Amino acid sequence: YEQHYQFFTDGRFRVVTGAYGRGCGSNALYRPVVRIDIALNGQENDSLSYWDGSTWASVDTERWFLPTDLQYFSGLYALTVRDGGLGYFIEPSQGQFADGGRGDNPFVYVT
Repeated sequence: YEQHYQFFTDGRFRVVTGAYGRGCGSNALYRPVVRIDIALNGQENDSLSYWDGSTWASVDTERWFLPTDLQYFSGLYALTVRDGGLGYFIEPSQGQFADGGRGDNPFVYVT
């Protein structure tokens, strides 16, 4: 496994993970698991929303998203984390970063 972070001068950051080699068996692949706790202004008042195709819908209870559940705002952003006026968009890889990646196939679990 490999994990690293890329930080940009405009405040963006990118978490990059990879799993190399085959999984257990002849047709399995390892998929890295990444836990991200974004506390924008402390732990209080953080919220996560997903793009439902027309608006940002709040995730108010624990839930999960399959890759087929995710829709993308402006073709890029599936989720957003907010705390007051601060926030980040979450842009799962769909192969758009020109880094040899094939896309995340993300399974997102929100707690």
